[in-house]
Amino acid sequence: AAKPIRTWYLGADLINGPEPEDDHGGLRPQIAQRHPLARTFLMVGTMDPRKGHELVFDAISGLWDEGFDYHLLIVGRIGWQCEPLLERMKQSRHYGRYLDVYTDVSDRELQSLYQNVAGLIFASSIEGFGLPLVEALQQAAELVGGAGGMAEIEADMAAPPWPVEQQRHQHQPVEMAAELG
Repeated sequence: AAKPIRTWYLGADLINGPEPEDDHGGLRPQIAQRHPLARTFLMVGTMDPRKGHELVFDAISGLWDEGFDYHLLIVGRIGWQCEPLLERMKQSRHYGRYLDVYTDVSDRELQSLYQNVAGLIFASSIEGFGLPLVEALQQAAELVGGAGGMAEIEADMAAPPWPVEQQRHQHQPVEMAAELG
């Protein structure tokens, strides 16, 4: 006899719980004190070439050099083929001031970030499930960037303010920066 086929739906499991009762909104003091969340963009997910971290870093670095007063937090594991980019980031004069990378953010911290940052930058050119997009929707975060192959999720969002089309902007951080700034 044939075995039944079962399906289940993937989703986000961040919980909309009560607001934390600390002075930092559930964030470690290092994040809360260093980055004004209303002027901070967030990238979530494993850092690897297809996720667009290098493109975003190059674009926003040019803006920072011109006085752009927004921050960028990158949250997620360090993946493959990104060591040279991570080293460039750490050598940048903006690292620790406008830019930080965190590999150990808790679910509570991530929820607080989604709820309080200026927006989630999603510059991935190829994506699997797209958990950061689902989490951002769940937490009512603004999307900054296109869904990069996640049209079924992006269709439920309002028109993104900064359409990232990887084919148009690949290796063109200046054009991307112009749209962001």
